Amino acid sequence: LYLNDGRGWNDITDRTNFRKDGKDRVNFGKCFSFSQDENVAMWMLYGGIHHMGAMVDFTRMGINNILKTSSIELGYFENGQFCSVKTIERPDFEMWVTDIVYCNEKTRYLKRSDETCTNVEQSVLDQLGAVRKAYPWNYENECRLIVSVHMNAVPEKCDTVKIDLSMIDLGKSLARAYYCP
Repeated sequence: LYLNDGRGWNDITDRTNFRKDGKDRVNFGKCFSFSQDENVAMWMLYGGIHHMGAMVDFTRMGINNILKTSSIELGYFENGQFCSVKTIERPDFEMWVTDIVYCNEKTRYLKRSDETCTNVEQSVLDQLGAVRKAYPWNYENECRLIVSVHMNAVPEKCDTVKIDLSMIDLGKSLARAYYCP
């Protein structure tokens, strides 16, 4: 499972918020949709230009076991291949899953999953950082797996984290993979 530092994400505001959130840390993220229903718009955006994408319906157990990962690899992609530069162990990284909060800056309206808030103070909006996204993206119902590493531990060329799933019990997650229609 590969997580990147967000520098290539298509939403410039999201990319900026995600990358500046860490202060003395570098965030790496993988985006998921926390939804009970398949979303055609998501297939159109993320299924790939050649419709080669897939959807993995991760189980709660699968995600929980990923969160218990004891080591990760830092590296980068070159010619379509992952190049590992450094392996780090806990506690040298943190990992969590979080919901994305969708914000309308002008009205200060927030939406997270099925919760909403109105007239939120600007100071609250400013603190959302890596979990903040512009309101028009709210149909994605996104959550993120985030790995945070102290910037001194990340070699300069590294923009990707690899989590080796081969030793993780994902339960029925991989059996519930759907290829792009």
